[in-house]
Amino acid sequence: MFREIHILVVFVFAFLLLPLWALSAPFCAAGFEFVRDKHGEGCRKYIDGGAQVVKDGPWKHYYADGKVSAEGGYNRGKRTGAWVERYPSGTVKEQTEYKNGIKQGAFTRYLRGGQKDEEGAYQKDLPAGTWVQWYPSGKKKSETLWGSAGKKNGVSKEYFENGRVKSETTWANGQQSGMARQWSEDGTLVEQTNYGQGLKEGPYQRWYNAGQLEEEGVYRAGKREGRRTVWYRDGLRKFEGSYVNGKLHGEARYYGLDGKLRYILLFQNSVMTQILEGRMNYELDNLQGSMISVEP
Repeated sequence: MFREIHILVVFVFAFLLLPLWALSAPFCAAGFEFVRDKHGEGCRKYIDGGAQVVKDGPWKHYYADGKVSAEGGYNRGKRTGAWVERYPSGTVKEQTEYKNGIKQGAFTRYLRGGQKDEEGAYQKDLPAGTWVQWYPSGKKKSETLWGSAGKKNGVSKEYFENGRVKSETTWANGQQSGMARQWSEDGTLVEQTNYGQGLKEGPYQRWYNAGQLEEEGVYRAGKREGRRTVWYRDGLRKFEGSYVNGKLHGEARYYGLDGKLRYILLFQNSVMTQILEGRMNYELDNLQGSMISVEP
């Protein structure tokens, strides 16, 4: 009887001396050992003579101050299931689904204050389906559609914080296609350009915020081609010229703020070669640093 009591006392005493972390340590698969240090805690084993570490089961990773930076599960060294990453404050930064070490499934990113920043899904580590971004206020910022192989497909939109559409683009297999439009914050159309296979193709127009036409022309394979006209804000003509393969070529007419022709210049491959008309005006404007300028 005395011997049995002695054994029981020894067992209880030994149990009480166990480190508390050992009591909470998860069961590790064969060949793995549970560790807890300043970098994190979970099951691991060394391979290749200790050159590599393989993690398995539930894991937590820590910041330098000991707070959890990320937590989730591993399956023989590959992330699997739901993973949560945190800001140093402890609030959730990202939630991501994994399968065999790659992103697969729902994804959500949060701002430091807890508001959603971005939400979507991954398919084989690539964005898939509809992705949405928000302003810190909670208003929608953008909406993007992703097709196969992580390429944009369909209509993508950006929004102003007041809810109005900022831009609208159409994509086909990762390349811009069709008409792209941009609006001002009050809803006024300010630019529209046609695209083909990712390049500007066809007519384009741009307006001032008040709705007055600012510029119109044509693109071919991403380069200006043919006639281009630019206007001042009050509607008076500012510039007329022609382009060949993206280069200003031939006569270019420049008009003053009063709408009157100021000079005509001759260009070859965007290099001015001759003053055809208005030499005095040209030299005066050049001297005063008030040359009539248009974007290339």
